[in-house]
Amino acid sequence: MERMGNKISATNSLADEPAIALKKFRDPLYEYLLSGLEMENKWIKVLSLDTLGAVGDIRAISAIRPLLVDEDPDIRLIAGRVFARISDGRNGQTVQPQGNCSSCLIRLVADEALRRKRDSLDPCSRTMMK
Repeated sequence: MERMGNKISATNSLADEPAIALKKFRDPLYEYLLSGLEMENKWIKVLSLDTLGAVGDIRAISAIRPLLVDEDPDIRLIAGRVFARISDGRNGQTVQPQGNCSSCLIRLVADEALRRKRDSLDPCSRTMMK
């Protein structure tokens, strides 16, 4: 609370309380949902992906990107939808396109697949790909 002359103004602190409470709740929720993406159970991944999409936290993009090339087609599909939902700005935040690409989902999937392929090669082959 702030003092304004002889009056006490609670406007700033009351207005900030919901935002502070939301942040205290949102950060642990975000971390918990990220841990769900690493689980083996498909439905835990699906639920975590869907909820991350609903939360719309732009930080989730880097965790969702590897799932765009997951072995499971359902996980790939849901990851693509969530990635698009977060990156298209429906939540007020946007992912900046790389280069002149207006719809970079295909490029991101290809980049992730190439990174995985490169990581799976032996050290001698990696130097030849660079």
